[in-house]
Amino acid sequence: MLSHPAIAMAASFGVPDPIYGEEIHAAVVPRTDVTAAELQALMQEPTLCLRDPNVIHFVNELPESSTGKVDRHRLSELFSS
Repeated sequence: MLSHPAIAMAASFGVPDPIYGEEIHAAVVPRTDVTAAELQALMQEPTLCLRDPNVIHFVNELPESSTGKVDRHRLSELFSS
């Protein structure tokens, strides 16, 4: 996803799933207007992703840990529902 010029930052993370155990989601900070459909189409190219996220969330910023890395655990908590 980061190869798309409209994406400033992105992170994938797992969300609990009752059937499969975990489902892949992605949080995206857009630079300009972009749709989830455009990103899904980009990820259909086999060399870009091993597994596509089931859901794409558009956010203003990604949460960071105390070390400055993306806090995927926090993202999972925010979008588990």
